[in-house]
Amino acid sequence: MKANQLIREVEVHYRTKPKSDEKVFLKSAPEVVKLFRELENATQEKLIAIHVDTYLSVSCFQVVSIGTSTQSLADPATILRTSLLTNSYGLFLIHNHPHGNSSPSKPDMEIKNALAQACQCLNIQLLDFIILGDDGTYYSFVEEGILHK
Repeated sequence: MKANQLIREVEVHYRTKPKSDEKVFLKSAPEVVKLFRELENATQEKLIAIHVDTYLSVSCFQVVSIGTSTQSLADPATILRTSLLTNSYGLFLIHNHPHGNSSPSKPDMEIKNALAQACQCLNIQLLDFIILGDDGTYYSFVEEGILHK
């Protein structure tokens, strides 16, 4: 039996057609928060990854997880798969806390640590992890100086 009869070849194509020619650049937490402000009113936790190129222009975004009113599940492989497929330089993560408090929970810290380690191994930049609360409040791991600690 030949190898090509036993093994399937996988081919991945990534295509996107922007809605406009205008590019979106993200450099800071306030810009990410402004772009995803509607998360503030969500009744379930949602985790979104925003993938960017070397100019910090948004390549795409992905809803990684939609959870319950108290938690959202995600693993680094799910998040980084899109980064690898789109040849992203880096990513921002944003997720909401429906209860309104933007302080990070223990699971938030755990996913941040696991993702930072995975990003380092793959040479993908974790640019920020932002937690959105009520009334425009947010927590930015970069602004707090603890993204890579």
